[in-house]
Amino acid sequence: MTLAATSFLHAGLCVLPADKLAKRPTVGQWKPYRDRLPTGVELDAWLANHPDGLCVVAGAVSGNLEIIDFDARHYESRVSRWAAHAGLYPAGATR
Repeated sequence: MTLAATSFLHAGLCVLPADKLAKRPTVGQWKPYRDRLPTGVELDAWLANHPDGLCVVAGAVSGNLEIIDFDARHYESRVSRWAAHAGLYPAGATR
């Protein structure tokens, strides 16, 4: 998880430790990270606590990253319908 978190941060993404079951950041007040990336020192301290998950804050702080979350149930059909509607196609797909 350390390598993934560090890679995300180096790619300019705002990565935070998360509670996987609660599906939320575990940094207490996460809202300041809507405007700034964590420092390497902050990330190292969080990872020292061995979080069970990571999350990425989307939006301007992460280079205008947009995330679309599809739950596992009927995942493939939902992604296919969304991709067709958005004009996007999975890698290798033909129009």
